[in-house]
Amino acid sequence: MPTKCPECQRLELAYETSIQEIHAVVNGSFRTVREKLNLLFQKQDIRDQAIRSLHTHKKTHYRKSVPDDESKLEADSSPTPKNLTPEQAKLHLLLLTTDPLLVSAFTGLSREIGVEAQTVGDSDRFSHRSSSARYEGVLLDFDTVPAAISVLCSMREGLPSRTAVIFAVATAAGDRDRALQDGAHFLLQRPIDSSEIRRTLSVAYDLMRGRSRRDFRCAAELPVLLMFTTSKKTFECSTINVSSNGMAVRTPVPLRPAETMDIALLLPETGTLRATGIVAWDNEHGECGLKVQCSGPEMRQKLDSWLDSKLPAVK
Repeated sequence: MPTKCPECQRLELAYETSIQEIHAVVNGSFRTVREKLNLLFQKQDIRDQAIRSLHTHKKTHYRKSVPDDESKLEADSSPTPKNLTPEQAKLHLLLLTTDPLLVSAFTGLSREIGVEAQTVGDSDRFSHRSSSARYEGVLLDFDTVPAAISVLCSMREGLPSRTAVIFAVATAAGDRDRALQDGAHFLLQRPIDSSEIRRTLSVAYDLMRGRSRRDFRCAAELPVLLMFTTSKKTFECSTINVSSNGMAVRTPVPLRPAETMDIALLLPETGTLRATGIVAWDNEHGECGLKVQCSGPEMRQKLDSWLDSKLPAVK
């Protein structure tokens, strides 16, 4: 095995620090339950970003430094998730442009990494598509579609694709500033070559996949064991749905908001997921919502892989 590089060590330290900060919040005293939950959610977002950064860096670093016969896990340079059907593996990108060359380049390069690109040439058709299906990414061509500005402004107004990763093609300085100000994640300007598009898609892929997974709630009735931190009581329950950072659970008794617990969830064909949790809500009718923190990167990878295998294809 290669020696850990300084960047790996730095990112692992950032991850461990984020875990310690989460534990401090869970065990700390706050004026209100809402204050505790808000801070906990912020710390968990920091932890998730640390995990993504560490994974991305290791994938790049070890591909360069590990001999071929010692890097089987990194042998496939394509970021397409493994163990998925072709339809499940696909992400979906909606292009708003009238430029056939841009369409051809993005469509071809997207297909290489398991992203299916669809194209519309006007804002009305874009609005219809984005309101009837969820896309993990959208491209808005400010140069050829003047209405792209208004489309970008409306992207966050409750559409299924409101959390999509946004690519903006804007050559004029004013359009570039407006695109970034209104929330574009990636900015391209003409002339655009294929290598630039490929690099941008490669960087954006993990973000698109992560958002797709984070938004997804898998309806599933699975056995889960809740072991409460304070009372030491243990309850055998069943899930209603599972997401990357939480789950809804049927419980035999009402639970108090901000109550903490250890969790053992049995994932089919995957094994037991171990995590800690905090009660986010309880409807006093035998159903509650838990905010979940996986017990380390291995458990996080286990949950992410299971959710990836359940992701439905976008119609």
